[in-house]
Amino acid sequence: MVLDRAGWHTAATLRVPANVTLVLLPPKSPELNPVENLWHYLRSHYWSNRLYPTWEDLKRAATDAWRRSASCPS
Repeated sequence: MVLDRAGWHTAATLRVPANVTLVLLPPKSPELNPVENLWHYLRSHYWSNRLYPTWEDLKRAATDAWRRSASCPS
């Protein structure tokens, strides 16, 4: 399993089954983590320079952005 170096992935208490091998990405290497491209796209196309007054507004914007990007074949 390939993991970034998030704290919950490298916690000393993480229990890994014997049949699973963890491969940690190098530090500061977002280009190797494909989901980083998605976050960049969403930030640049939907979330830049916006202020959301409430948590619900933020959730609604995030859901809308995800649905629009997931339904857009590119």
